[in-house]
Amino acid sequence: MFPMAHVIMTHRRWAEVMNGQRSYPVKSGRDILRYLMEDFGDDVLWLESKRGNQLWYTDQKVMSIRLGEWIESGNNHDRVLKQSRPTEFNADLGIPIPTDRIDRANWILPKSLENIVDAHLISNGYLEENW
Repeated sequence: MFPMAHVIMTHRRWAEVMNGQRSYPVKSGRDILRYLMEDFGDDVLWLESKRGNQLWYTDQKVMSIRLGEWIESGNNHDRVLKQSRPTEFNADLGIPIPTDRIDRANWILPKSLENIVDAHLISNGYLEENW
């Protein structure tokens, strides 16, 4: 899947990618619901969006599906810029951690926010004691 926070395109391109092969434009909440029901069934009407259930990543799933279709449909591989992110190995976690992101898996406030492009906040990340 593509990471949501790092997909950037013009409004026109977004509409082209997200509408895909649909015969109607997606312009309203009703259109979005119809769109989701076509892709994921009637479950989208009843599921509460909570971490761990199938709706939690719906935005990322839909965007990744549509972007993948768009890339393949018009041989648009050269129009997609894929960049690797700077990482630093975290021995405690045993995995590389992006250095351009404040992440709740490695909640450490950097000395500077100059090169930070993203944050995955902890619950109650706005409280002073979490900083």
